[in-house]
Amino acid sequence: MKDQDQLLRSVHANQRKKKPPAAAIGKVLHGYLDRRTRQLKKNTDIVDIWKEAIPQQMYEHTRLVEIKAGMLTIETQPGPYMHEMQLMKTELIKYLQARCGLNKVKKIIIRPASKPANNTEENND
Repeated sequence: MKDQDQLLRSVHANQRKKKPPAAAIGKVLHGYLDRRTRQLKKNTDIVDIWKEAIPQQMYEHTRLVEIKAGMLTIETQPGPYMHEMQLMKTELIKYLQARCGLNKVKKIIIRPASKPANNTEENND
């Protein structure tokens, strides 16, 4: 009988393991938003200087798509705009590294735009 009691107690004790205290949702959310805000601030540097990095005519036909792991993905209109962006790629990387820090942009990926870029100032009414 004692063996059964000990066995039941040990099983019951194992089932009652204390769970770690739950963190307040506000604290968890604040931590998450803080991490995301820092990441977004890093990426906005590139977005902010993109317009001055390329000629206005090219800006109107290009769109920044993604900044991830040192790779900047750009969509541009096929044809002469895409060809011109390919020619400017090395120079753009150097310019962005000088303005945003050496490790921000290591590679630029240029792909054809699926729809026209909408970078004109007239459409911001």
